Amino acid sequence: MAPLAFHFGSSNWGSNPSWRALRDSNSAVQCPIRPAQGAMASLIGDFAESERDLIRERVRAGLENARRKGKQPGRRPYFDIASLRTLGRLRDRGMSVRSIARKMKVSKALSTIP
Repeated sequence: MAPLAFHFGSSNWGSNPSWRALRDSNSAVQCPIRPAQGAMASLIGDFAESERDLIRERVRAGLENARRKGKQPGRRPYFDIASLRTLGRLRDRGMSVRSIARKMKVSKALSTIP
């Protein structure tokens, strides 16, 4: 993602501007920020960071709660164990990927699962 830089205030940067790039400290695109504006940008950044931490904490708590209830988070596996065994047997018999996919009613990419 491209670096994001902000310029707060008028186009008159003053004699001693403080330079600040937001989101990317190695950015070549920087803009001047006066002390009060820098403090405001810093506060906004702090609020955003703390909000992100709260979201992360809630997601982890929700996943842990689901695991305690015996649920497994994430996408369900496409194949169960029996289907994988069938797939392996068909491949061992020398069937082509296309015919395995047709027989198991899946895509050719899924029929090549090891």
